[in-house]
Amino acid sequence: MFSAFICRSQLCGGAGRSRPTLINHLILAFGLALAPGLWAQQSEGTTSLAENGEVVIESGMVVREVVREGFERPLLAVGSENGNHFLYDPNQMTMVGFWTGSFGRVGSNGQFELDESGLKTFYLDRFPWSFGEKPRVELEPDWKGYAIRDGKVWMQYGLTEPDGGLAWEMEETLDILSSSRQRIRISIAPSAETDKYLNYWLHQRFFRRLSTNGQQNQRNRLKNLFPNQKSFEISFYRRKDTPTMPNGYSVESIEIPSDTPPFRFEPTDIDFAPNGDVFVSTRTGKVWRRSGLKWSVYADGLHEINGVRVDENGTGVYVMQKPELTHLVDTDGDGVADLYRTVEDRFRFTGNYHQFAFGPRIDGRGNLYFSTGLTSGGGDHFVAPEGYPNQMTSPLGYRGWVMKRTPNGELIPFASGLRSPAGIGMNAQDELFITDNQGDWIASSYLGHVDEGDFLGHPAGLWD
Repeated sequence: MFSAFICRSQLCGGAGRSRPTLINHLILAFGLALAPGLWAQQSEGTTSLAENGEVVIESGMVVREVVREGFERPLLAVGSENGNHFLYDPNQMTMVGFWTGSFGRVGSNGQFELDESGLKTFYLDRFPWSFGEKPRVELEPDWKGYAIRDGKVWMQYGLTEPDGGLAWEMEETLDILSSSRQRIRISIAPSAETDKYLNYWLHQRFFRRLSTNGQQNQRNRLKNLFPNQKSFEISFYRRKDTPTMPNGYSVESIEIPSDTPPFRFEPTDIDFAPNGDVFVSTRTGKVWRRSGLKWSVYADGLHEINGVRVDENGTGVYVMQKPELTHLVDTDGDGVADLYRTVEDRFRFTGNYHQFAFGPRIDGRGNLYFSTGLTSGGGDHFVAPEGYPNQMTSPLGYRGWVMKRTPNGELIPFASGLRSPAGIGMNAQDELFITDNQGDWIASSYLGHVDEGDFLGHPAGLWD
């Protein structure tokens, strides 16, 4: 059994890398005597080779190189006797994925081969580390090797800030808690304290939930660590392979329509007509209709639709474009809207990319409700004062509001203080709800109940 820091000629490289001591050389020589030709595969565990070439782990943890064309260093397959294994990429310093069952086999060429059919990835598809913010500094990685300690394989590498001279020594391992939950643990040893912080690039949207340091992550891609943070954990909660259905419900898979680039079928909202027809709005400006088993384009040429609702008569639909609320009607019965009627545009739109609008929702009295987002990046009438970067701003008008339009055409400012209310909903009792996006003045994304006259926290919508 071996419990040494392992630095192999194929895996270690670069200035400042760790060099084996005399004791390490003696341990490696002892390994050569025991297993000629396999010195690069030392580990705590023991293995045997089945007749079909399968590597059977009999005890402890083992590490095998997985050679890939185009990669400077081989990937590292880490196996355990309990049947939970993971794959690590020392080129990008990332966990690739994990699998259970058979560890792998030795091929006819003598190389270890991994069956990746059961590999569940972490979607870490790039070097994940950077430093500071706007601009973020790309760090220089230095792969060290790995250590086997306390029944765990710890991947070891360094990070260096090219200009500032800061450096970090990193150790990383994976806990496979179950098939649906895994945890990456990273130990961080900085060379000096700083008021800036490390960033880690990850994808949240592929998982049921993703937590960092025990709290649910709020951003899909970039996670900011705390300054001088010494340890970092990422917990992955995976979706079940098959959904759990409540009593009385069933799931039917429906093939989505294909579109011609640059247009895409990117749904933003869905509603159902009394006759069972389905209407879907898309970000690239189309409304699709599914009648029976057939998809067709009901309307197109619209501006980033973020909402669709079948009208009160069930014969047309309302859609929320960035610049206006529009009523679409098929007047000649051919399945395509030929009337595009502006219902409301008095809330102000200047063309800024972040001036999203969501809705509408229709209450029992026929009132229409929609929400509007603030401006990002400045350039409008209000600019955040110096010393307050990254502030959302306002072009005046009703940005950062929930608006109410009555059946007689009156536009009523309903509630203010929103930042980027990326969603609006209404229950059967005509109660209104919004989801607002975290950022300045909004500490965390939230689902909130909205009453008329509410102020929900962001002041920019009040400037006039």
